[in-house]
Amino acid sequence: MVTRKHQLSFTLPARHINGAPDGDGMGDVLLNYRYQLLGDGGAAAALSPRISLVLPTGDRRKGLGNGAVGYQFNIPLSVVLSENFITHWNLGATYTPHARDPAGGEDNISSYAFGASLIWLPARKFNVLVES
Repeated sequence: MVTRKHQLSFTLPARHINGAPDGDGMGDVLLNYRYQLLGDGGAAAALSPRISLVLPTGDRRKGLGNGAVGYQFNIPLSVVLSENFITHWNLGATYTPHARDPAGGEDNISSYAFGASLIWLPARKFNVLVES
């Protein structure tokens, strides 16, 4: 039996900053661990908390990274409302102690995120998504 309870992944962000003369490049890389706490492919609900280590790989002098190791937490929840409607919710936070700005200043950065979506499945190969 194949299990997907424990999952490792990574995020390689390509960044572009409008108006910056040298604002293209790689951002800070995330190493992710996700645990399938509730549900599977056929469940009415799925919950998969994720914790990420944010590595300072982006060039902070170009505004592409934070110049310090950070931590990110996300709690995504998916709920099947009916045969034709599914909803997704996500609550997250990121904390980067001793982050450095492009000029070299240092401070702790905290940010929070909330997202929600509703997916309508009117046909097998056609889905309508509304999200915030």
